[in-house]
Amino acid sequence: MCEKAIGSSILEIDLCNELIEHYAAINGPSGEGKCSGMQDCGCSHAESRVLMKYLKHFKRIHRESIKRILISTCLPCMNCANIIIDSELIDVVAYTGIYYEYDDSGFEKLDKSFDVRLWSKSLIEEDIANYYIKSWLSEK
Repeated sequence: MCEKAIGSSILEIDLCNELIEHYAAINGPSGEGKCSGMQDCGCSHAESRVLMKYLKHFKRIHRESIKRILISTCLPCMNCANIIIDSELIDVVAYTGIYYEYDDSGFEKLDKSFDVRLWSKSLIEEDIANYYIKSWLSEK
């Protein structure tokens, strides 16, 4: 197992049909590989794994009726941030913390993206009235 287990989920919210689909993944080795258990072991990151899992089931549906949020236990790294932005599927990235204190490169990348919102755990906790999620869900 990797040095630190990271988990990610994608929630696909269908506003027209009031349905929520859920996809989840954790970091780890791909295929038959084995994890060295060391930092920077080369395992696939949870964010890219959950996007791949989601894409296997992805159906092209009218964009305005679908909202997608990627939830991760950690702020995505720069590579995962690029994958999230390039997928053009994720509307919001919500994260709990930063894995490596010195690695917040994904924050700047996602924060500057006009297509992806970035919500930290503290932002969500402070939003007692759920303003952020309510306004996001009501956007067209």
